[in-house]
Amino acid sequence: MTTTDRIVVLSIDRPERRNALNLDALEDLDAAVRSAVAEGARVIVLTGTDGHFCAGADLKELEDVSFTERLAGMEAVIHNQDNREHDLLDSDDYYQFEGGMTAAVEHVSGKLPKVYHNDHSRPERPVVRALEEEIARVVR
Repeated sequence: MTTTDRIVVLSIDRPERRNALNLDALEDLDAAVRSAVAEGARVIVLTGTDGHFCAGADLKELEDVSFTERLAGMEAVIHNQDNREHDLLDSDDYYQFEGGMTAAVEHVSGKLPKVYHNDHSRPERPVVRALEEEIARVVR
């Protein structure tokens, strides 16, 4: 983890598995994000080592944990948008991901997760907004 001007860079370092996330890596990532937020980070950039970002879940190590159990433990739904060619209300992809994932988490956990819509159209200045803020920005 490196920090500059309240921008924290976290790296997933499991190149032998193409940075796929296992339970230990998820717990480390969770702890690092919580620590960064507690220390006043305004932006958290997640990277991977050895030329790979992240191959997703390391299914060999996660096969004993059900998808439903994972959903029940989620606290937030995050979607990254890397362009400004269209907005949140322009594309059904956002509805499908953010809405569908939020509904699934609420259904299995009984709690509404926090929902974020992140703007990475300018990689040097990513902006993280709550879903409500993003909708209010688009609908003026």
